[in-house]
Amino acid sequence: MKKVFTFICLVFFISGCSRIGFYSNQDSKGLVIDHKLDGPLECDNNRVNCMTKGEEGNPFLRARYEGSPGHLVEYFEISGREEMEFVIVVDASQSMDDNLKKVGENLQPVLSHIHDKKWRMVFMTADHGDHIENTSEIWEDYHGDKARFGKFMRLEKNGRILDQLILTEATPEYDQIFKDTLTRRSHNECDLPPGCHGPHEQPLRSLKAAFSRYETDPSHKSFFQADADTIVLIMTDEDERRQDPQNATTAEEVIQVFKEVFKGKRKRLFAFSLSIQDEECYEEERRGIFSKKTAAYGHIIGRLAELTGRPEQNVSLCSKDYGAALARISQITRSLIESDLVLQKLFLLPETVEVSLDPIQEQVSWKLFGRKIRFSDPVQPGTKVKVSYQYER
Repeated sequence: MKKVFTFICLVFFISGCSRIGFYSNQDSKGLVIDHKLDGPLECDNNRVNCMTKGEEGNPFLRARYEGSPGHLVEYFEISGREEMEFVIVVDASQSMDDNLKKVGENLQPVLSHIHDKKWRMVFMTADHGDHIENTSEIWEDYHGDKARFGKFMRLEKNGRILDQLILTEATPEYDQIFKDTLTRRSHNECDLPPGCHGPHEQPLRSLKAAFSRYETDPSHKSFFQADADTIVLIMTDEDERRQDPQNATTAEEVIQVFKEVFKGKRKRLFAFSLSIQDEECYEEERRGIFSKKTAAYGHIIGRLAELTGRPEQNVSLCSKDYGAALARISQITRSLIESDLVLQKLFLLPETVEVSLDPIQEQVSWKLFGRKIRFSDPVQPGTKVKVSYQYER
């Protein structure tokens, strides 16, 4: 449950399932093909990332092609997003203490990778919710005037609770705050009484509630941006509502609420699950002092990672490192920021390729990899790119 930061790394590598539709016309200039970014896309209704991205390129490129036989000119407009959002859902129960410490260390490469980017991060607890504790009706909803599911936790530093809810690249010592908040250095003395954790894990319900608070909670309204993708990292050694799975929140419900709340906004959702994935990990966790009765396979939680991305987004809680997840995050980060361009023709002649940017950005160079152009530095949003080349007919 305490593999919070893995989610950050994963975030940057995420890619959706959408397809680009090509529409062509014949005119005096020859074949003209436009990327149609806003039309209907064929995709599983349960999936959320079926918006505006090609299989290899940046999801926020608009492109147009003109040419004559053997020669092509491609025009791109880069309208990429500048910010990323990370939502860390932490199982703060005692059984996760060692796991969260390991996650904090293993996720440091993620912070290093995004240190010069714009990002925002919040933390939520999966343990603490609106159920009533210490009664026979453990799943009865809390009926007070301050429902707690989906609330952001205040950040921590050196065992002291801060007044901040949102961590950014501009926050002094953000790496230390990240580790301290993740591992709850305050020893359960947080701003969500009666404490930061309880015995009943519901990370998906907490996430669903966080999205639902967008219109009513000022902190959520300020955090979730219209043009920023949301990367979620869930860490737990249990599954959703383990004692009462028939009433558990599902991945499909979370995705549906995300679509409804952010309808019309250019947002995508990527979830990473740090949970028990295999028998070896299950047995290892059950040997722990606090986990003998509570350890469970993360089947319900893992479903959200599957529907919002790739298999690499489901990570075993017992992994020695998060290589595959970090690679996935790195991939997502590139697709959001570095603006790779994928050219139309497969058999192009490399020596004929010419690239120009408007406005001119002298610090930006480019390299050709097959039919993909990769820039040395992120290109400014709104940049118009012209690529001219010849190809084998």
